[in-house]
Amino acid sequence: LSSADRETRLTAIEAVGEVASHLGMDAVQFALADEEREIQLSAVRALGRLRSADGRAAGADRLVELVGESNDPELTAMAARALGEAGDPRALPRLMEP
Repeated sequence: LSSADRETRLTAIEAVGEVASHLGMDAVQFALADEEREIQLSAVRALGRLRSADGRAAGADRLVELVGESNDPELTAMAARALGEAGDPRALPRLMEP
């Protein structure tokens, strides 16, 4: 994820999302700050796929934060979609907060 090559970084974050382990959380957080838009969005998608050892959506809390704090409509929409796909029942009440 720290490669100078954009394609390498994109492939790395996509792989983290495919593995879907909570152990990839730090890598995903790192990729959220990437200068390339496609890598940021891929990191948001990966957040929705990460699972803890007990099967819970490990990235759900971060996705809720992104939905509530981001001033970027595309990133907010992607985070909301990833949150829905994560299927975490804790997310709905938090999304309904003003």
